[in-house]
Amino acid sequence: MMNKTLVAYFSKGGASEEYAKVIAETLTANGLVVETCNLAQGIPDVAAYDTIFLGTGVRMFRVYRPWKKVLKQKALANKHLFMFLSSGTAIEEPDKAVEKFLRPLVEKYNLKPRKMGQTRRPKRDDET
Repeated sequence: MMNKTLVAYFSKGGASEEYAKVIAETLTANGLVVETCNLAQGIPDVAAYDTIFLGTGVRMFRVYRPWKKVLKQKALANKHLFMFLSSGTAIEEPDKAVEKFLRPLVEKYNLKPRKMGQTRRPKRDDET
């Protein structure tokens, strides 16, 4: 049986979507079967996937509600789960962002992610 991977994201400004696409392309290039899901278009049933990458932005010191709807799914307990953020705080103070935005949700929903952390914005060609 082939493992299925989901890369799901919610993005208002586009950064989380950009990062999700890079993750999906990288995983696909390494031979994984990957589906992407923009959470603004609906909440997927995670039961069909073995590995799940979840990403979101932060606004007004909160993660977006559609992202939380995925976290509430009981099926996440048995999945390989990876979580990422895209926000100014995540770039400037990644450990603080994890503790402030991710850790409370991980504890609230009793999740056991393999990795959770920030997604660093790739540098543009005109930046040093």
